[in-house]
Amino acid sequence: MQMQRIVVTSYTGATYGSIRALLSQNRVSHMSITGSPPMNVDDVTTDAPRQPSLTEYQANVVNFEQSLFNSLLTEWHEERGIASSASEMILCPSYQRIIAMGPAAIPLILRQLRNEGDDPDHWFWALEIITGEDPIPEDAYGDTVRMAELWLTWGRRQNAW
Repeated sequence: MQMQRIVVTSYTGATYGSIRALLSQNRVSHMSITGSPPMNVDDVTTDAPRQPSLTEYQANVVNFEQSLFNSLLTEWHEERGIASSASEMILCPSYQRIIAMGPAAIPLILRQLRNEGDDPDHWFWALEIITGEDPIPEDAYGDTVRMAELWLTWGRRQNAW
């Protein structure tokens, strides 16, 4: 975490405790006091930007992962063109990069799979590689709609999305 420097323009004994609390809460590394009493906490300024909260940080990570996924999805569709072979589709560099996203890609892939409805794309290989699981029985191989439904059921059971 980046340390901040705080400048206090003036203070009184009553606000000194507030200033010290502010220092400890913000993990401020230095405090200088100038001026004379009285002072309000409003007079306290920092010369470093506010650190994002954990919630803001998590939202930024999720937004980044979603943006990366969307970009790779677009690249994947462009790279594969109208390829009919599943093996050609999964060997595309952008598909491999989605797999390289690891567990962060699971909810993104499952959402995409759900949104594709009755025309699911070939996400099954990526999901199997990332999760190490295969919820598809042999009699469902080739039935992409059923395979998608089985992966979505797996995802709900795992609280994966």
